[in-house]
Amino acid sequence: LFPKHSKTKDGKCSWCRPCHTERSRQYRKENPDKVKLNNKISRSRPEAKLKTAEREARNKEVRSKQSRMRAIERKYVLSEAAYNEMLEQQNHKCKICGLVETENTFGYLYVDHCHATGVVRGLLCHPCNSMLGYAKDDVLLLTKAIAYLGEYDGQEKTETN
Repeated sequence: LFPKHSKTKDGKCSWCRPCHTERSRQYRKENPDKVKLNNKISRSRPEAKLKTAEREARNKEVRSKQSRMRAIERKYVLSEAAYNEMLEQQNHKCKICGLVETENTFGYLYVDHCHATGVVRGLLCHPCNSMLGYAKDDVLLLTKAIAYLGEYDGQEKTETN
């Protein structure tokens, strides 16, 4: 029950945790000005601010990934291991256009699934996933869009008067 102390040989405080807590509480009560000054000094150090900013950024990134993976697991019943396996099978690229995962809009690939059956089909970049979503996974509509694009074959449409 002895807390850590960096300045002792054994790395432990000479007071047990409850006594140390009480002693610290008493010191803060008796010396509020010293405590306030020490807090102000330690927070104003540039290296302390930098470490805090780096730690917060790293924690935010980790929390964001963890939150995204929990949502994927909940929504698609797809474990993190299965997601990572799919990434490896697709070489970290979109299954449609081949865009690399890190070059994607948000730096990760989206889980594409059949809305009727819920079956996961693959991992897609944001534009490809949106394209399928806007087309409502309708193969006929996408085929018509391809035919439409093929009509112009790279040539500009000219207006006839």
